[in-house]
Amino acid sequence: MIDLLVSCAVTYCIDQYSKTLAMAQSSGPVAAARPVIAIRHVASSKRLFASERARALLMVLWVLALIAAIALQQLPSSLHGRAAAIGLGVALGGAAGNMMDIRRSGSVRDFISIGWWPRFNVADVAILGGLALSLLAG
Repeated sequence: MIDLLVSCAVTYCIDQYSKTLAMAQSSGPVAAARPVIAIRHVASSKRLFASERARALLMVLWVLALIAAIALQQLPSSLHGRAAAIGLGVALGGAAGNMMDIRRSGSVRDFISIGWWPRFNVADVAILGGLALSLLAG
């Protein structure tokens, strides 16, 4: 369980720090040429994020996911092992990072731009990568 909680906290901190750096970097002039990978800040807001009730519900769902992850670690036939716990923690930490953005500003700060792919952030990578690691390791 400690691996899950520590990886969750570390991922959350890395995500928030990366968003702070991206916002600071995006305040400068944007070059005319479009590189393959670029830092371009955008606030991804959804109508759902504007509702205070919906944001509170999203927070409740995150807490329930954390409780479920901890419970899964305790069951004898569920996801076991250190890698599975770390994967779950990384995914939850990424979700917490995006949730904090939604609570603060009603939008998620996306800043990684790769060609035609939609912009994303470190939290998005952590959610997908953490779940993949957890499922493959479990």
